[in-house]
Amino acid sequence: KIKKKLKCYLQVGGGIRNEKTVAYLIDNNIDRIVLGTVAVTSPKLVKNLSAKFPGKIAIGLDAKKGFVTTEGWSKTKKITVTELAKKYEDIGISHIIFTDIDKDGVLEGVSCDQLQDLLESTNINVIASGGVSSLEDIKKLKKISINNQNLVGVIVGKAIYENKIKVDQAVNFLK
Repeated sequence: KIKKKLKCYLQVGGGIRNEKTVAYLIDNNIDRIVLGTVAVTSPKLVKNLSAKFPGKIAIGLDAKKGFVTTEGWSKTKKITVTELAKKYEDIGISHIIFTDIDKDGVLEGVSCDQLQDLLESTNINVIASGGVSSLEDIKKLKKISINNQNLVGVIVGKAIYENKIKVDQAVNFLK
């Protein structure tokens, strides 16, 4: 309903664990599907979905101190974000949505070091998420993107809700 009403680009993630759900979302014109926990637990499924729905599948890599977390951030795995990203090279993943969960929702700035490590370890397009607190953080990300062409986006949440960033200012700055 949101997609039809707003006529916008829309990605959906969270709790997506099988092909039936992915197919349903794509059949309903969702532009990108973000797979999180299954990127760790079912890499074969992710590979198959990437082949079946080219350009539509992204993986959400949520990190705590560099290690992948799953199941709504409740479990920390023994694999690093960069190790997992390397496993998905060249199989058709459209994007990685990278979130440093220690930064998400606390308005303390982005995790530039972890993001930089990820960008240097993969050629997959990356969207940064977590910690953006001001236009200055977006400026830092834009500077990082100059040297890393695969940093292609940023997700901003709480800073918008709390009026610390105006959407039109951020969009205009990034043009």
